[in-house]
Amino acid sequence: MKLGPATLFTAILLVSCATSGRQISEAEIRSFTVGKSTISDVEEKLGPPSTRTTMDDGTQTLAYIYAHAQARPESFIPIAGAFVGGVDSQSSSVSFMFKNGILTGRGQSQSNSDLTTGR
Repeated sequence: MKLGPATLFTAILLVSCATSGRQISEAEIRSFTVGKSTISDVEEKLGPPSTRTTMDDGTQTLAYIYAHAQARPESFIPIAGAFVGGVDSQSSSVSFMFKNGILTGRGQSQSNSDLTTGR
């Protein structure tokens, strides 16, 4: 089977990005009340966390991690792409802290990165 240039270009674009995890919105974060919401409340609404940490004192942290990477179009230029291409990525992490199953705090972080090849 022979692929035409348009089909090949479309196939390359479809594999030029990757996403992992679940992005949590500000509204979803604020929907949980410190001192009232439970671990079950969070998991029922957001699903299973990316990580679950339990400390010696019983404190638990649920973290929801999201990452998205997108290859720059220049990356697909034959030969030159290795020198001028790259990837743009965004990631975020939202953490919910619990003591005795009750929400005691929440935090979040975000990052944006660009990886340029050939520099």
